[in-house]
Amino acid sequence: MNSSKRPIKSRRRKSFKAGSKNNLLGRTIEFEINTMDSLGQGVAKVDGKPCFIPKTLPGEKGQASITKASKGVLFARIDTLDITANNREEAPCPHFNQCPGCHYLHTDYQSELEYKRQALQHHLGRLEEPAPEILINGAEQRLGYRNRIQLHYRHKYLGMIDGSTDQVLEIPSCQVIDDQLKDTFDSLFDDRSWSDDRQLEDQRQGHCELYLTDQGVDVQWNKPYAHGGFSQVNTAMNQVLKAAVSEVVGTDCGSLLDLFAGDGNLSELLVQKTPSMNRVMVDYAPDRVGHEELDFIHLDLFSESALRTFKARSEFTA
Repeated sequence: MNSSKRPIKSRRRKSFKAGSKNNLLGRTIEFEINTMDSLGQGVAKVDGKPCFIPKTLPGEKGQASITKASKGVLFARIDTLDITANNREEAPCPHFNQCPGCHYLHTDYQSELEYKRQALQHHLGRLEEPAPEILINGAEQRLGYRNRIQLHYRHKYLGMIDGSTDQVLEIPSCQVIDDQLKDTFDSLFDDRSWSDDRQLEDQRQGHCELYLTDQGVDVQWNKPYAHGGFSQVNTAMNQVLKAAVSEVVGTDCGSLLDLFAGDGNLSELLVQKTPSMNRVMVDYAPDRVGHEELDFIHLDLFSESALRTFKARSEFTA
């Protein structure tokens, strides 16, 4: 560990006291990060409660300000780091410390993979059955991979929404977008004329989505996310994932249930290899209502009645 004090953002120091949610907000706390959660946030114990602090790493100590208190857990933002982890690195993106879009760029890629493995192992450990071995397929390209990005706008400001301040954080130097998106992405920041068409009261804030298609780059304003059909945002790793699913399931499977299926991306390779396979895709897709085919069921899988509804609507539930 490095014990050099690193200011992240200067704020007036306040002491931490237990109290109501409103009294907690903005209070300064001392923290020591013990683990990482599945969203890439450091987890500390503060007054007996788990406190989630983005942009931190296990072993780090410092001060942070509470931004949210909810259901026995706290959320905070770094003020200063007194002790930094040995595997902390300078993030390659100038927006990283404030941007909510990326979570691990302050450490090396092998550490990122290990933190993700540990988080998954923790979740699997809750099952009654022994957890299987976790196999890791790392990406060859850590930056410049994202084939789709959603940006929020308010008036002429365009970028990501900071969850703590509810403000638009502009990210003109984003490092994770695919190079094929870059010209279109840059043009939105260089030429703000797009805001001239959105001066009506109900159009002064919203979002736009850039994504790659077979024809090039498409830009859509204020449409539902992935309205043209969801796809994995990392094209190369999507192929790795499809191959892994195909290998695990094999071709001896007579029936396949694809939950949160989208357009059946992950199971498509299996169906191509075994055309006789009975595949049932299930997902929440209002645009498909009235156009459902035999192998697709429109269903909110988070509903408490999801299983009962599925059994009533699928002929493949023996």
